[in-house]
Amino acid sequence: DVVARHRAKLPACVIAIGGGSAIDAGKAISAMLTQEGAVRDFLEGMETRTHDGRKVPFIAVPTSSGTGAEATKNAVLSEVGLMVFKRSLRHDNFVPDIALVDPVLTLSCPAPVTAACGLDALTQLLEAYVSTQATPMTDALALSGLQAVASGFVRAVEHGASNLEARSQMAYAALLSGIV
Repeated sequence: DVVARHRAKLPACVIAIGGGSAIDAGKAISAMLTQEGAVRDFLEGMETRTHDGRKVPFIAVPTSSGTGAEATKNAVLSEVGLMVFKRSLRHDNFVPDIALVDPVLTLSCPAPVTAACGLDALTQLLEAYVSTQATPMTDALALSGLQAVASGFVRAVEHGASNLEARSQMAYAALLSGIV
């Protein structure tokens, strides 16, 4: 267990490089290094304890363009097997301290993964836009993200290894999907 191995001597920061799952794992590690107990004790809907929001500084570096985890306050965690669950560790302080969004890092993302991630960003942008809690600010950001998806999605899927502009559009859309 990463947290148990490093809890005694806290690292200066936690850096997660990868897709949304890797970023969420890094976010949870950052948050749990400062707490006693298991992450399960703090998971939304299962919590027996409340997280105080302390964490080790966290840097998110996405390599796909989907979940927008680089801009969210929650770490979505799941377990397979007998104790199947998918829950969030959530606190306003869990938004990454730094998000390094570089579309170059998405160029090697395979087309099927690019498509699935892009549809994730599209869905989140649509959800935010039609939400009963939408505001003029979230609507403006969601629309900008939707325009980026319209411009970049097909080109990123079909020519993603060589089309940095399309990858940039999708990285922007994913970031906005996390913000909204």
